[in-house]
Amino acid sequence: SVRFHSLGAKGPVYARSFVRKLLGNEEFCMQIDAATDFSQGWDTLAIQQWSKTNNEYAVLSNPPLHTTEKQRKEKNGVMNTEVPRQCSIKVGSEGVPLFGNQADGKAIGLEEPLLSTAYSPSFVFSKCHLETTVPHDPFAVQLLETEKFPHYARLWTRGYDIYTPTVNIVYKDNI
Repeated sequence: SVRFHSLGAKGPVYARSFVRKLLGNEEFCMQIDAATDFSQGWDTLAIQQWSKTNNEYAVLSNPPLHTTEKQRKEKNGVMNTEVPRQCSIKVGSEGVPLFGNQADGKAIGLEEPLLSTAYSPSFVFSKCHLETTVPHDPFAVQLLETEKFPHYARLWTRGYDIYTPTVNIVYKDNI
């Protein structure tokens, strides 16, 4: 394990940069935010979704719905196929491309994961080689919004493809 004193805290991007130091021989890795809730059978579901891409370098990622939506979306064990999706990129005040915190679109009724042009660090599921091939930048301390696009660009230029899953795998409290 990696331990820090609170005085050494430098934000989530810095913390994510230590993931590769904790890896053993895991096949799949998942990155989520704090206060995340999971769909029933999420682990099997995530692997099934990843397998449907037929792509070793597939990354499942989408901005999760709020946890209050879970009961409404998953009635009687039936998964709702309306999945939040990030569709647009805006340019911030400093000229840096940015993905928004909230989904600005949705995918409905997908039969297989849909190739995407956006990425949300609130939910990322892939083979663990991603963590060693495209590690998070330990020098991007306290960057939240401005780190998303550069990390996405590094994923893409190293051959990884981002996909929106066909169902909601995780839900998140907006704290």
